[in-house]
Amino acid sequence: MSADVIGHALRGRRNGNGWLVPCPVPSHGKGRGDRSPSLSVSDGDDGRLLLRCFAGCEFADILDELKHRGLVDGKQLAATKFKPSVVRRFEPQPDVGALTIWRATVEAQETVVDEYLNRRGIYLRPKMLRCRLDRRSMVAGVQAPDGKIIAIQQTWLTGEGEKAASKRLTTGNLGTGAVRLGAANAVMGLAEGVETALSAMQMTGVTVWASLGAARLHSVELPPDVREVHVFCDNDGPGRTAAKRAADVHTTLGRSVYLRSPPDQCGDWNDFLNLLADRDGRDLPSSDVAEDAA
Repeated sequence: MSADVIGHALRGRRNGNGWLVPCPVPSHGKGRGDRSPSLSVSDGDDGRLLLRCFAGCEFADILDELKHRGLVDGKQLAATKFKPSVVRRFEPQPDVGALTIWRATVEAQETVVDEYLNRRGIYLRPKMLRCRLDRRSMVAGVQAPDGKIIAIQQTWLTGEGEKAASKRLTTGNLGTGAVRLGAANAVMGLAEGVETALSAMQMTGVTVWASLGAARLHSVELPPDVREVHVFCDNDGPGRTAAKRAADVHTTLGRSVYLRSPPDQCGDWNDFLNLLADRDGRDLPSSDVAEDAA
């Protein structure tokens, strides 16, 4: 579909080389709808479709609604090199409180974080995971697309390296950032939690970034040079729904996307990692399911 087709279908008005149309996202305007057209639609270079809601609606939500109305087909777009582009929203400023905590942390090695990860069967020690000694927590640094640390998440631990009962604490606005557990490559992975991401990374060799929650999996911005994305699903309803939504976003951006699930008896990829370790090669379950999302 072209910008003209969408512009006419949504009864928009011409705006320079593109269109301004009512944003179709149901939650726009706190559910009251778009009373003044605020979605910019235009054709970019090489036939790309450029979408931007000036009220801040997320790209994935806009895309879902356009698909629902038959105005965008992700599979067709990928096949015809018709690539919608995400117009980057303003990223949040680094949180002062988060940076203060981050600067007071130490490397994970030989701390309770080290013991915690060992207990999970994880041997990777990325630099974005550190230890806060005074409060005994694993601190994950969240980086914005430009690489700056803007927020943190703390996982509380016991003195023996077990996960404490207290809920994890996030400080700062995550924006489109992620916990970058390795350097960006042309082939990248996404997962919800840090432990799940590290487990998938350890098992597959794919660099995986953690979104810190199912609801954010589709929001993580990957570098423009990424051409293949592996979405490592959690084995529950919200996890599968979030993975499919993330897959739709990256498929529409022209990337090859694969949904990868652990075996049915495993809740997530850390469960799978430890199942393999417990069985020590005996009676192993079949390998993960890799489904082409296109």
